[in-house]
Amino acid sequence: MAVHETFAASSADAAQSRINLALGPAVTTGSKSAGVTQTDGQPAFQGYVKIFDISVYLCVWASNARFGGAKDAEISFYGGIRPTVGGL
Repeated sequence: MAVHETFAASSADAAQSRINLALGPAVTTGSKSAGVTQTDGQPAFQGYVKIFDISVYLCVWASNARFGGAKDAEISFYGGIRPTVGGL
């Protein structure tokens, strides 16, 4: 019975630790896309939030943007599947 209780606790811990959260901020000297400034040469303040488990991830990334003096934001959503095959 002690082995069963230990196994149940391990299984519960493993299930809880499967979903992870990562986040991070960044400050850069500017943001460019295809060689065109996205911030009128001003600094870019960026950040992301990523939720993931062993094989699936979802992410939101954001940055300030400035076109012709008007302040704006760029927000990107993306996700994917990371299947594992054997040890890879």
